[in-house]
Amino acid sequence: FGSSGTRLCTAGAMVPVPSSPASSGSSSLSAEDGVPSVVEVFSSTARSWFVALVVSEASDSVTVRFLDADGAAWEKSVFLEDPRLAAFGAHTRGQPPPDFEVVASRSRPGQVSYRDVVSQRKYGSAGVAWQAYLEHRIFGNAVCEVFGGPQPGPAQAAPPQASVVAGGIPDSLQTPPRWAAGTVAVPATELAASAAPFLSSHPARAAVTLARGGVEGPVVCRAGAGGSVAVARAAKAGTYCCSR
Repeated sequence: FGSSGTRLCTAGAMVPVPSSPASSGSSSLSAEDGVPSVVEVFSSTARSWFVALVVSEASDSVTVRFLDADGAAWEKSVFLEDPRLAAFGAHTRGQPPPDFEVVASRSRPGQVSYRDVVSQRKYGSAGVAWQAYLEHRIFGNAVCEVFGGPQPGPAQAAPPQASVVAGGIPDSLQTPPRWAAGTVAVPATELAASAAPFLSSHPARAAVTLARGGVEGPVVCRAGAGGSVAVARAAKAGTYCCSR
């Protein structure tokens, strides 16, 4: 905890806000108040504050992902009381994401909305706009092409489905290929037994969207033209890129 973070990929630049972690003041977060989807995190490497997406929570800490000024995606785990973590708007002043513009709201007279100039979608607040922006660039299709990962080879027969052993943990003699963009791939023996259908021509890269409230977590792509995506009940729901 408290390190400069782990670099994940490159996916579109953000504007840093030079500052010091000591200037966070009363803008720190607390477990009692609940952790929002979007926060601000101080990068010791860049010496700047960035808007970050919360991807997992613990009782006293969070793991966030953010894009630096060069468009590189980083992951960082921070304690809630750490001065390098702050509420959204504390240092970035609630500025909209790149390629967003502030427009008058039609449904809320006197209020503003935040419009994505590319998709033309509108969002009711800067925080929600940042959440959509970061989710798309960190977990969306655009990241699949820049994350790298093993190059797909000739099509193979899909491995047998894992059997469920005591405790609901799947057990398989043949471990499937393990790589997922935008999240941490884990061995099959560490996954929950649930699986979602996943069909794709081979070779291919695809994005799998997990509905909120459903099975959530890291994805593992099985080999073959047709297979499944096994998921663990861990991280927040979102769009995860798979490479086979």
